[in-house]
Amino acid sequence: MSRRCEMRKCTDGKWYMLLGNFEYAHDVEDCTFYGPFESLDDTNSYLADNFANPGAVLEDDEGTFPVPVKVTKPITSADWSAKWIGRGW
Repeated sequence: MSRRCEMRKCTDGKWYMLLGNFEYAHDVEDCTFYGPFESLDDTNSYLADNFANPGAVLEDDEGTFPVPVKVTKPITSADWSAKWIGRGW
């Protein structure tokens, strides 16, 4: 599988991941931003726990990339449990 995957530290000091929505998705309009994450390790863990290996990953720790405007916040296992606990799951 090959799709765009970038992990960048942004001007707010947080990490964000840009990930293609499908195989061979490389254009920004075919991708989703995820974040914020506290560290590169947190970003990598979220990728590994929730998505198939995208292939190569660009990592940028310069901190000069602007904070994305439209961001999907990562769902943690605690968030998932809280959502479903009252529904009999």
